[in-house]
Amino acid sequence: MIQEQSGQLVFGISREPIAITSTTVPDTAMSRDRSEFNKDHDDVLSDHESDIDFSHSPPHPSRSITNIEPYGEQAFADLHQSIEDDSFFSMSRSEVLQVLKRAFKKELEYLKSAYAAACPGPADLQSQSPSELLFHRRVPEIDRTLTGILALRWLRNNDYDSFTQNQISTSRLSRRSFRELRAFFDAGLGGYTDHEAVFTLVVMQMTNDLGKSSALAHDLQIRLPAGRHVSGNHDMVMQQVLQYSHHLVPSIQHLSRHQRSLVHKLIVLSAEFNPGQLVQAESSPATLDTLVELHVDSAELDMKFMELFLDVAGARGHVDHEGAATMNEPTFQGYMQARVQSQKVTDGQLRPEQAYEGMLQHRLDMLSDAGYIHDLDVTQSRKAVAKARLLCMGRVADPVIAEFYEDVYEQLPAYTQGGLERCLNIYATPAVQPTYMPAMLSWVRGPKRAEQLAALLTYLARMVQLSEEDLSALPDDVEIVERDVKDILEPLVKSDAFREKPFSVVNDDTELPVMEIAKRSSAHSHSSDS
Repeated sequence: MIQEQSGQLVFGISREPIAITSTTVPDTAMSRDRSEFNKDHDDVLSDHESDIDFSHSPPHPSRSITNIEPYGEQAFADLHQSIEDDSFFSMSRSEVLQVLKRAFKKELEYLKSAYAAACPGPADLQSQSPSELLFHRRVPEIDRTLTGILALRWLRNNDYDSFTQNQISTSRLSRRSFRELRAFFDAGLGGYTDHEAVFTLVVMQMTNDLGKSSALAHDLQIRLPAGRHVSGNHDMVMQQVLQYSHHLVPSIQHLSRHQRSLVHKLIVLSAEFNPGQLVQAESSPATLDTLVELHVDSAELDMKFMELFLDVAGARGHVDHEGAATMNEPTFQGYMQARVQSQKVTDGQLRPEQAYEGMLQHRLDMLSDAGYIHDLDVTQSRKAVAKARLLCMGRVADPVIAEFYEDVYEQLPAYTQGGLERCLNIYATPAVQPTYMPAMLSWVRGPKRAEQLAALLTYLARMVQLSEEDLSALPDDVEIVERDVKDILEPLVKSDAFREKPFSVVNDDTELPVMEIAKRSSAHSHSSDS
């Protein structure tokens, strides 16, 4: 139970009460719901969104949509021609959206039943969203996907003002970083003269979130072998589509044989290596092993990260389609660092655990340069690794919030700290991946934020520790177990009760997520039965 006592917060769950001093994070930093600070640091990043309202996810459809056919070869030929003659980047916004609608008719139909975030955006947008233009109604995941395509056009056309429109001034992507991002795409796409690469990137962006579609899950399930079920991980869903029913996604079949093979490989890679989860430190270092196991080369990795940058650029497209709202300076630096460290793994310069440490240390150094006073070295202590991972999961890019995390962490019970430090340092024996924990941490706000964070960290400590019974239920070759918290925690952290009495809502009695195998050893990881 929690109560105020002479300037202290006293809480405990199933054990003796623990006193935690009220932290001094100013309301201007933490308690303004969807203030500029929250928009900067709690925003949607790729597949781990703040404010996801899963209760409004579309249900499985009552009928299959597999009878909806694409427009055919001519639609893809028109798209390809527009890329070859560069009109894809010079035609009007409405014209390019119509080109995409004709080519990706079935994919867009699937996206109508995909879940997406529900979070506030700018009060006054000057234009209709992509889905409003195409379908005369707002469809969140279509807006997110197509905003990513618009971001590709802004990059190609050197349109810094459109790319950064509506970004908060204090964290707006700098012109220097915009030039760096443009140079990365120029190099990967041959200055946009490698038309097959550009076409492939467009297909990848248009299909990378199809695994979120309940309609696709429905159509896939009836095609799976008896006893198999559609994965809860949307990247793994796409891997299942390719394995069992690739005709459900016709656009991939319009790629050249070489590019189709590349996309297949990157989808398999995404099922185990999610750079967004790497940036947010949900995943363990073992996910980087997949780069080595699949023999991913530099060009393939760059294609994956180009797709990722477009995905992140469109992540708030359902509330702000007029710019790449999420791809601000802190986000860009985090994802570019992920690319650098991943590249060192593929090149053989670093072992996966060294690259992972580099990711964590980069976050600490960034905060230190901004004023975070704690000198932490992830190569020297398990506590430093645990704290760095929590700061990444919290998407903390401000030293004030970093100090808030520090204060709350240091006042957790010793057994809670010990559990976090032990389990967040596990490489793969197996390690637990707390999927969607960053989205849950983004709901820490208001006067009771210290108790809220403490409750969530205590729950996290329970979740990442596997019991003997848990371990005995797993095959010996499992390296990473995924525990997806969204269905359990999301309705709790959004409740009024959690804001007022966090430990009465999230405590030792709160259910833990089921275990799902996320990665097995290389001998099994990429087999047809994985």
